[in-house]
Amino acid sequence: MKKSILFHSAAAAAFAAFLLLPGCGTGGDAPEYPLNNTSWVLDLYTLPEPPDPASRPLRPITLLINEENRTSGNAGVNRYTGTATIDLDAGKVQFGPQATTRMAGPGLKSERTYLDALAAARSFRIDGRILTLFGEDGTPLAKFIAHTPDAPRNPASSQK
Repeated sequence: MKKSILFHSAAAAAFAAFLLLPGCGTGGDAPEYPLNNTSWVLDLYTLPEPPDPASRPLRPITLLINEENRTSGNAGVNRYTGTATIDLDAGKVQFGPQATTRMAGPGLKSERTYLDALAAARSFRIDGRILTLFGEDGTPLAKFIAHTPDAPRNPASSQK
């Protein structure tokens, strides 16, 4: 248990340090990563009800919104899909009902909190690699970091 708390404290500190890096804060007019077609990974500890370390989901919670505003991802235990109504110019978003699979496992409370946050979201902001969803009253509901696939370990091996 002590190792788990230390790990999560270190992870939170690393995420906070990342936010302070040059180029990762508020930037120019255009976001570095677009809302659509970017794989977003949730920082669990930004949800309105942060998880108990003993009951965290085993998988990262993710969000993907395609060019047709269809949503999909992993809610921690279950996969989900649905739709969103988005006004990119105004920074407005409203998620429709999200259909989920029906598996059980650790992290169901975090999953429910996440899906409730999606349902309550009314606006968004992208600062560099950070996506923040806000409620009707402007309260932050969740923060995500843009996931970028790792580059090949040996670029020469991918050339033929």
